Amino acid sequence: MNSKLSGKTINWYLPILSGVFIGTSYIPFPPWASLFGFVPLWIFWGQQTQLKNAFLGGVITAFVFTMIGFNWVTYTLHEFAHLPWFFAGIGMLVFGWVGHLYVPLAGVLWFWGRQKFHWPELLSLWLMALITILCEAYSLTVFDWNFG
Repeated sequence: MNSKLSGKTINWYLPILSGVFIGTSYIPFPPWASLFGFVPLWIFWGQQTQLKNAFLGGVITAFVFTMIGFNWVTYTLHEFAHLPWFFAGIGMLVFGWVGHLYVPLAGVLWFWGRQKFHWPELLSLWLMALITILCEAYSLTVFDWNFG
């Protein structure tokens, strides 16, 4: 899961870990990681020097937590849309990729802001959290979700 680009190792485990933390904090699980679920992703974003990697880290996190926390979508597609299990699974994969695009959007906005405005590190950390919160709050959803 580590890749080497231009002499620097990229640790893709951090976005996956963040996805597991967030995904296992949705119902029916207790919200055990709600307060720190994004921290591994934010650490990952802070280490990145390329926009592409910040975006992909957000996509990976969103996909993992969607697959864990919203697994019921597969059953719903099968039961109520009357799709065969195969197509319900395909529908879940598609939902996994597009259901929470606010996460990679937050990473892209933060990365551009950091590059353009050269924020001090402490301000950059606060803005990373604030941008993530605002992107989640203003994302288009069928239902209002929260992290516990």
